[in-house]
Amino acid sequence: MIRLLMTVGFALVTTQAFAQVAVPKSYVDGEVIHADELNTNLEAIAGAVPPRTCTTDQIIKWDASSEAWVCANLSGPQLETVYVDCTDGFATPETCSAICPDGKQLVSGGCQFNYLNQAIYLQSHPESISWSCGIGDGGAGSHVASAYAICQ
Repeated sequence: MIRLLMTVGFALVTTQAFAQVAVPKSYVDGEVIHADELNTNLEAIAGAVPPRTCTTDQIIKWDASSEAWVCANLSGPQLETVYVDCTDGFATPETCSAICPDGKQLVSGGCQFNYLNQAIYLQSHPESISWSCGIGDGGAGSHVASAYAICQ
């Protein structure tokens, strides 16, 4: 019973310090705690902490109208990253591009290069809806390993 009181007391103090949760029933030392009163307090505390039921494609946000933390879908355009393995099926491994899907705009991108011990220049730049990667005079074995485009 003492552990339960200490746990509830700690939860109340901690919650009061950070979230300022008002609990319906306060207790004094030595007072008998009734289960229904304790459950009411615990429900008040549970309502003040963020939910644990959100899915991975949701965020936790404060809903001012209900004065509670809620799961919400992300608003606004979603970012999508397109990866291209430039070593697979490309006739010239010196150039490669990652292209955004139809209806998406290029936001950013990048490249990964391999075997650059003799490269004269590297290219990593945007081109309309794609991110282009290139290598110039890289010597034997030099190639663009991968390209990626971040699209919105």
